[in-house]
This record gives sequence, structure tokens and C-alpha cells, in this order.
Amino acid sequence: MLFAGACTDPNPEPPVHTERLSPRQIANTFEDLTGRRSDELGALPKADETLVAGFSLVDAEVIAAAARATAEALVAEKERTAPCPAGRDPRLCAARVIDNFGWFAFRGPVPAESRAQLLGMFDALYPQVGYDTAIRAVFEAILQSPLVLYRIENTVPKEDGTFAIDNYAIASRLSYFLWDSMPDDALLDAARAGELDDPGVRVAQVSRMLDDPRAPITFTKRVRDWLEIDLESLTKDPSIFPAYNVFSPLAM
Repeated sequence: MLFAGACTDPNPEPPVHTERLSPRQIANTFEDLTGRRSDELGALPKADETLVAGFSLVDAEVIAAAARATAEALVAEKERTAPCPAGRDPRLCAARVIDNFGWFAFRGPVPAESRAQLLGMFDALYPQVGYDTAIRAVFEAILQSPLVLYRIENTVPKEDGTFAIDNYAIASRLSYFLWDSMPDDALLDAARAGELDDPGVRVAQVSRMLDDPRAPITFTKRVRDWLEIDLESLTKDPSIFPAYNVFSPLAM
């Protein structure tokens, strides 16, 4: 008993939980970031829905191709996604793109180190290839970042010595559970304001999110994956289920 607790760290490091997004979640996230369908952006990994620690080399190559196509789509609409009017400092434009696009892609504030690296990439490329190509490379780098492809749940210490996930992690946990995609503006705004610690606010957000058409789609796909049911090819004995027809699975 004399040495009880002697090896206990009085200031333990906050634990961090990391979980890879599923292929479906990556596709949905890329769609939400661009407003384009994933089939327009290139194929995504055909892995199963089981979350694993990392990506295979093939997965990484496919993700890189999808990120390239997504970045090209973003630059094609640069007046909306990466504006830089004539006469404005391109570096300031790039910094603004990193802050704004990164906020949504990273599902929270852009870490200072990541911001510096992305801006450094732009600085290195811009004199050689110009604004469009340099900012496209920045988009590609963001889309392949672990902060996009993984849900990284940072924690904050509580008064009782335990840890709780932070508001941005709560926002992502809710959105990827209910929508299989990234948080929307309302959810990120609530996280930024620190409101998601309040159970009442979380209930209100969940109620709002369940009214979104993405929610039933997500749950239907999740149940199908879980039970391994292909409703489209499901058939019934007409003598037992006379009302069953080809449209019945759509109502399930």
C-alpha cells in the first residue's frame, strides 16, 4: 500500500480515438464537399463496410485518383470554391481557401501545422504552375489528409478526472452515424459554440437530422449490410403474399 498510485501519471495525456471512414462515408463526404455525385468523381475503395486501421496500397491509389478528380471539380468552379479576383494576393486567396474549405473537410478548425504545410505547398507550386494548379494540389492534399479519411476524436479533461470527446468529435459522431457523411453548417456551428455538451441541444440536433432525407437512407443501407439482405431481388410466394410486387421492396 505504501507505493499505491506511485506509477499513476498525475497529468495523463488525453486519449484520442481514431476510426477510419467506410468507403460509403468517404464517397458521401466527397459528394457533400463538392456538390457532385461520387460516380462523377472517380471510383472509391471497394472494401467492405468493416472499419479497419488503415488503407491498402490499392485503396490509397484509388483515393488519390478520387481526390484528384474531386480537386479538378472544385477548381472548375473556383469562383465559388477558390475565388481570387484580379489584383488580389494569390497567397491570401490560398490561405482563405485553406481556412474555409479545410473547416468543412476537417470537420472543425484547421490545425496550425496543417495550415502551414498546405500554405507552404501553395507557395512552392504557385511560381511554377500558377494559381489554378497550385490550389488544385492543395485541394488534393486536404482530401487525402487523415483528418478527412479518419474520424479523429480528441478528448478534453473533466473535473472528475475522466475525459470527454470534444464538440467537434460529437458533431462528427452524430453525422456519420445518422447520415454516413460530414456534419452540416448547423452542426459545426453548434460545435464551435460549444453547445453540443448540452444533452438538450444534442437531442434537438438529432431530431433535426432525422428529418433529413439522408437519415432513412443511411439506416436502410445499414440494416441491409447488417442482415446481408438484397431487397431488390427479394421474392415472395404469391399464394402467401398476393399483394407483394416489384414495388414492395421500395416501401421497406
